[in-house]
Amino acid sequence: IVDNHFLGTLYIKIHSDEINKRKKEILFLFLLGSLLTIILTTLLEGLLVHLIFVPRLEKTSSVLKKVEDGDLTARITNGKTSDQLGLLMEQVNSMISTIELNTHDLRLLNKTGEDFSKALSTKEIEDITIDVIENHLSLSLTQEEKNDLRQIINSSSGHISFANELLAFAVEKNGNQTEKNSREFLQTLNKLISNSLKREQALEKTKQAEKKYRDLFASAVEGIFRTTRSGQILIANASFAKMYGYNSSEEVISSEEDILSKHYVHLEDRAHLFEQLVLDGKVTDLEIQFRRNDGSLFWASVS
Repeated sequence: IVDNHFLGTLYIKIHSDEINKRKKEILFLFLLGSLLTIILTTLLEGLLVHLIFVPRLEKTSSVLKKVEDGDLTARITNGKTSDQLGLLMEQVNSMISTIELNTHDLRLLNKTGEDFSKALSTKEIEDITIDVIENHLSLSLTQEEKNDLRQIINSSSGHISFANELLAFAVEKNGNQTEKNSREFLQTLNKLISNSLKREQALEKTKQAEKKYRDLFASAVEGIFRTTRSGQILIANASFAKMYGYNSSEEVISSEEDILSKHYVHLEDRAHLFEQLVLDGKVTDLEIQFRRNDGSLFWASVS
């Protein structure tokens, strides 16, 4: 229409197949672009993950391998990264530090236990304990303070309050705020000290009993001896030696011969003595005639 005059109709003919073809081409290009975008994004993410995480995971693995091999001083260097992996690495370092500290304490306790086992007196146990406490709690004690510590050891060792008293002692001396591991260490040390003191007391009682036995053995008016089945004398007191005409018990023991046989007037008495020992496990007031070194005879009651 031009100047209100109808000039005619214009027709544009487009084939539908061509339109479908163009639509497919555009759709293909869109899908191809999307696929390439996904692939490139995935590759970039993978590269980013590798650069950020893999080296730190390798560091962590290397440190854990050293720890497995016994190197408890190894630590993971993480810089200032505070992501989830960084927090995990810090936790691993904290765990290794705890293991190192506990291992140190365990070795110290083992050595202390060995030293306690060699101690021969209560004072030695106290000295070992003071050295260990000074070392573990980082104390530097004067002689007067060591004496105070000895009183705590003597009065509280073996009791639940022992660790608390030692911790209070450490805080009083240098203001140390002791940690949980120190309390657990001292509780274990308390048990070691208690067992060592009990062992030392038992040994002392044993020594006293042995001394009492030796005194009774040496001063007894009765002849006391121990012999093998073959007749060799193992121990004998002075009264036994005098009874049989020897100068000393050492002279009796040093003889390697069957000296008892030559002192029996009737050898069948010895056979009867051993038979009764085998059957009953003891002999009571069995009268036997013996012969001294000078040939004189005497009767004795054997028990």
